[in-house]
Amino acid sequence: MADDHDDKVKTVLVVDDDPRVRVALESILISHGYEVMTATDGRNALNIIAADKPTIVLADVNMPELEGIELLKSLRRLYPAIPVVIMSGDELGQKFLRAARLLGATDVLTKPFTPNELVAILNRIDAGESRNTPTT
Repeated sequence: MADDHDDKVKTVLVVDDDPRVRVALESILISHGYEVMTATDGRNALNIIAADKPTIVLADVNMPELEGIELLKSLRRLYPAIPVVIMSGDELGQKFLRAARLLGATDVLTKPFTPNELVAILNRIDAGESRNTPTT
């Protein structure tokens, strides 16, 4: 039988400074049965995580205050069991996505991505799988 963790509704914390991205991701996630919390930057995200531990964190690389890579480092130190998916779309962000894998991101997403790509990653995380194998 499934354990209590599997029976719970999964909560995703979406961390992105672009309100359009937050709203779009929130809509996709809710339509797939997830509860959603949002944060505008890494510092805001750490405050939310301290109060309400999400099941998964989905964070952009480029944000004010505390960027995605710094957030990832903090999460790996403070909350190593929370899966973290890092996303970015620009050329510099692609280098950060490679670094994110090395720093322990559960997975990475290149913007723009489809709802199906996002849901596939979340399904792998729910199944206990990770694609975090550093590539060269």
